[in-house]
Amino acid sequence: MNLLDYIDGLYGYAISLTHSPTEADDLVQKTYDHALGTKRYLGLEQNVRCELFRILRTVWCAQLHQRLSTEANAVPIQTPGSPHSYEVETEEESVRKMILELPLEFREVILLREFEEFSYQEIATILGCPTNTVTSHLARARATLRLALGV
Repeated sequence: MNLLDYIDGLYGYAISLTHSPTEADDLVQKTYDHALGTKRYLGLEQNVRCELFRILRTVWCAQLHQRLSTEANAVPIQTPGSPHSYEVETEEESVRKMILELPLEFREVILLREFEEFSYQEIATILGCPTNTVTSHLARARATLRLALGV
C-alpha cells in the first residue's frame, strides 16, 4: 500500500471542489498531512482510499467555512470576467465542463462514482450522508447531464 497511489484521484477531486490548481495542490497536501498525522487508518488497507477522500472533503469544508466567515466581514472586490476561449471543445471537454457546472451535491457524487469508481456506500461515507441521498443525487445529476446533452 502506497499512499501516493491515490494522489491523482485526490487532486482531480480537489480541482472539482476548488476550481483552482493552486488551492487543489494545497488541499491535497493538507489531506496527506492530516492523514499521516492521525495515522488512524494506516492498517485498514481496504478503506485507505475512501478515508483519504473523506479527509480531503472535510478539510475543504473547514477551509470553506473559515473563508466564508472571514469574507462575511470583508468588502467585496470586483474582478474582471475570464477571457473567452475561441478553441473548439471536444465532446469530452464539454461533458467535463457540464459536470463542473453542476451544483456541488450533484458534482461530487458524479465525480466520486463515475471517475473514482467508489461504491454508493463509500460515497456516503466520504460525504457523511445516507446512501439513499447518494442514490438520489446521482440520479438527479445524471438526469441533468442527459438534459444538457440532449440525450
